[in-house]
Amino acid sequence: MLTLLELELRKLVPSRDFWLSMTAYAMLVPAVFLSLELFDFTVPKSQVGFNLYGFPDVWHNLAYVAQWVNYLLYVIVLQTVTQEYQFRTIRQNIIDGLSPWQYLWGKVSLLMVFTLGSTLLVAVLAMLGGLFLAERPDESQMFVKIEYVGLYCLQLFGYLSLALLIGTLVRKTGMAILAFTGYTLMVEPLLRSLLLPRAIGRYLPSHVLGRLVPNPFLGYVGMGAPAPVDPSIIGIGGVYIMVFVLCSGWLIARRDV
Repeated sequence: MLTLLELELRKLVPSRDFWLSMTAYAMLVPAVFLSLELFDFTVPKSQVGFNLYGFPDVWHNLAYVAQWVNYLLYVIVLQTVTQEYQFRTIRQNIIDGLSPWQYLWGKVSLLMVFTLGSTLLVAVLAMLGGLFLAERPDESQMFVKIEYVGLYCLQLFGYLSLALLIGTLVRKTGMAILAFTGYTLMVEPLLRSLLLPRAIGRYLPSHVLGRLVPNPFLGYVGMGAPAPVDPSIIGIGGVYIMVFVLCSGWLIARRDV
């Protein structure tokens, strides 16, 4: 696996566009996190437990905010996958001796690096926020709700796996980006709200992954804190990840690349 990961990194490291995108991502996450202070919550703070940066809420708050910035990571993965087809890199890799499944595991290992790097960034920012940005830091609550960092990690890997599948299926960068954003932001919400029964719609992949880190800010405007994440959703999210990866491998193995 490490050899396959090294091969993937060799393709990306020389790319100036890759480093610009990753730098933009690394700057956007803390920028959005710090901008939370700009939100004007009109409900009195004393009534809603206003605690954007303080422990324990900071873990959940940042995990939720970071998922919107993650669309930049999804675009990077879609570009990485589709450009392999456009530049015939995948064909050259297989001619050089990689099997289709080895090629797939190289891509999966790259997704793991993106996921772990982003999760580490979120964890460090949340810790610093709780220690230095909160009005009254409560270190006794430091690790309460830290499980949202793990849920964020699973959610991110799930969406990256979906991006891998869509990129493998579509194979053209512009169309793949349009398909991914269109499905997650428009098609699936419309299916859930207009066409499918709720009992089915609530288990569609993007909705399942989104429920891993529910919106924490409703509690700040008097709408009640989100319920704890159902363990069954974690299991279903894991199943979707396996399905996305295996379907991607099946497509690569079946196609004449």
